Amino acid sequence: MKENVRRIRIPSTLITSILWILLGVILLIYPGESLDTLARVLGVIAIAFGAIEAIISLMSGGAAGYFGVGIGVVLIILGLVIVIRPYILVSLLPVIAGIIIGLHGLASLIDSFQLIGKDKYWWVGLLIGIVTIGFGVLLLFRAHDAAKAVARIVGILMVISSVSHLWVLYRRGKVRRMREQEQNAIEVEARVIDE
Repeated sequence: MKENVRRIRIPSTLITSILWILLGVILLIYPGESLDTLARVLGVIAIAFGAIEAIISLMSGGAAGYFGVGIGVVLIILGLVIVIRPYILVSLLPVIAGIIIGLHGLASLIDSFQLIGKDKYWWVGLLIGIVTIGFGVLLLFRAHDAAKAVARIVGILMVISSVSHLWVLYRRGKVRRMREQEQNAIEVEARVIDE
């Protein structure tokens, strides 16, 4: 069951990270145009990401699972509010983006801690996670700035946050594959000795 959850989680995280990167690029290129449309797109993405996070976290169970369900529900509620009243997002975009980017950075931070002793580059994810959290906090305190400038900053941070999360996922997958190869080698050696 947990193996199935892992297989589902990686593609869903990959898809949502790529969507975040695309949205970040759109915000960078067209910060002033169609903010209502962009707000609705962001709302739909938040709903989708929240639903995926809640379902997969519920399947995995445990304390981390319940935390993930909570994050998923919050994202679904935020997404619905944004889709129904996009003008709220235009004024709250920096605050919401700061929270989402901060949570994304926190996820990267937690994932990088799991790589300690297993991957020599675990600290890269840690640094990127800390920087991402810092930018999320900065956005929260700079929410009163002009929407155009903030939209560009949000676009850059969304791209950085998603790329860092994808990098940590890649490193975790590499560590998992190395473990599986080591395990297979041990099983082969055990068979040879038994014969």
